[in-house]
Amino acid sequence: MDDYSITDTFDTELFNTNTIYYFLPYAILMVILFIIYYSRPDYLKGFWRASEEFCDEAGVDSIMLYISEPGGMLGRARAGYIIMGPDLGHQGFDLNVGVNRSISPYSCKCSVGVTFDDDPLWDDKVSITSDGSTLKILSGGKLAFYGHRDF
Repeated sequence: MDDYSITDTFDTELFNTNTIYYFLPYAILMVILFIIYYSRPDYLKGFWRASEEFCDEAGVDSIMLYISEPGGMLGRARAGYIIMGPDLGHQGFDLNVGVNRSISPYSCKCSVGVTFDDDPLWDDKVSITSDGSTLKILSGGKLAFYGHRDF
């Protein structure tokens, strides 16, 4: 009979260098997926006022945009509301925010699906870029909204 116990086999086979190198890529992948999942663009929420330059080019006096906090199962669904003044209209919309493609934790660059309650103002897919104080929405390669956070 051999003179080793099950703990000797456990110590030498489970914790050898090859085993650690085998599991290390999986651990790194899990950390990356965790970071991506929790890097949702929560800083999109709030009230946004279009810049004066943008309003002048659009031919309106003012545009206000509201984006709600994330909801839904994965935190990607948001509700929103846009008001164009004076008396040019207002309507609600739903956003389905994609994965943040920005490396910085203080900015957002993502593709967003948009569904308007009435007549659509933008394409079904837009690109949103924000650094937390400014918001830029591109629709079909054209600037659809540019504004600043309205505290």
